Amino acid sequence: MSRPNLLYIMCDELRWSEVGAYGHPVVKTPNFDRFAAQGTRFERAVSNCAVCVPARSIVLSGQYARRCHGQTSNGGCSFTDHRGNEGWCFYPYAPRNKEAFPDPAYPELLKATGYHTAAIGKWHVDAWPHHLGFDDWLIPRAHHAHDAQLFTHNGGPEFAAPGFSVDFEAERVGEFFQRRAGESQPWMMYYNISPPHMPLAEMPEKYLTMYEAADTVMRGNVPTPFDNAAAHDKFTTYLWDYRDYFAHLPHAKTLEDGFTIEHLLALYYGATTWVDDVLGRVLASLDESGMADDTVVVFTADHGDNFGSHGLWGKAQLIEESYRIPMAIRGPGVQARHCTDTIGSLVDIGPTFLEAAGVEAPSHMHGTSLLSTLRDAAVGPQHAMIESTPDGVGVRTMSHLYGIGWDSEPKLGDTVSRFHDLDADPLQMNQLADEGDVALELRDIVERFDRDTPWMNA
Repeated sequence: MSRPNLLYIMCDELRWSEVGAYGHPVVKTPNFDRFAAQGTRFERAVSNCAVCVPARSIVLSGQYARRCHGQTSNGGCSFTDHRGNEGWCFYPYAPRNKEAFPDPAYPELLKATGYHTAAIGKWHVDAWPHHLGFDDWLIPRAHHAHDAQLFTHNGGPEFAAPGFSVDFEAERVGEFFQRRAGESQPWMMYYNISPPHMPLAEMPEKYLTMYEAADTVMRGNVPTPFDNAAAHDKFTTYLWDYRDYFAHLPHAKTLEDGFTIEHLLALYYGATTWVDDVLGRVLASLDESGMADDTVVVFTADHGDNFGSHGLWGKAQLIEESYRIPMAIRGPGVQARHCTDTIGSLVDIGPTFLEAAGVEAPSHMHGTSLLSTLRDAAVGPQHAMIESTPDGVGVRTMSHLYGIGWDSEPKLGDTVSRFHDLDADPLQMNQLADEGDVALELRDIVERFDRDTPWMNA
């Protein structure tokens, strides 16, 4: 077919290091590993802003967070329902129509050229899907709950999904493929899988017990001995998320005796394999539809997870555990068993899909199409920009990370927040002195980016 179908699959909070294709010795990810071998895997893929809302806004808009979201944190979080009562009303944080996306997002551009556009799964951006060009959409109410979930289809009445929301969404993706099979109109699907983001205690029993604490492999930059007692509140948040810090359910406030970071990491491994099994299920559905050979498929995460590295939790920092993600692409014209060291990032997804569809990426998009990289592993971006609430603006090159901190966001300061030779120091244990030709070159890249990339409403 002249215009391929486009399938984007994003999971939440999966760092690259816990994936088999990236060398993890314990976590089972056979479906991603097989998928990556069928196309091109990016060894150094990054999230341009390692937080949920800005990362997803970046993907949809092809723009950096300062332009499509207006800040480098989730921001605008409204934990009340439309009557002002506390509740689980979390669809868009702030349903501001198109205000958070002043320029056309890539689904809008594809729709305008004849694509059928659909979204299924976690949403978590500051506009409803139809405002960004989606014809058909199914999204959950709560961003971080895998059980007892409510959904809306195209903004219609809410309904309760049976079982785990992750499995329900995968089933709906398969039904979408069945409906589109045999249709001449090309389609684009934006599909989001919520794990391995917390709540890690809300999974099928198979994944809760799949890995043992004794078998986990802790990152070398996690403090040892680890103070498990001091991390009690972090542990309960990872286990139960909203049900801990928002609903304050008593069962979500306690831990089993002897619970450690290794036990928590074993659950993260289980959630990662759950994602992998769902990926395999969705790709099998695509195969069964007969459309796989005509579909470009991209798999990434929105960001990683610090998980105790440098004593930090969550994400958002200019450290590898926060921003480095798995990324692989397969499809017509994409080389198989292909790995590139060039740096792919989330801001490149929109331009890549547009070029694949024969649509010229507009000048307001900041990313670069990766199609040339999919044909020649040596060709592609040599650095990626990363914005961070605590650490300012950084540049990740093939070998280094360099960041300049905020004076007060959105004003960049002068102080170096991060400077590491990642070839020599992959765990970022030693900050380099801000001196020499490399530092001058990297500072220039960051300052030019900040000067030339305007903020929303600037």
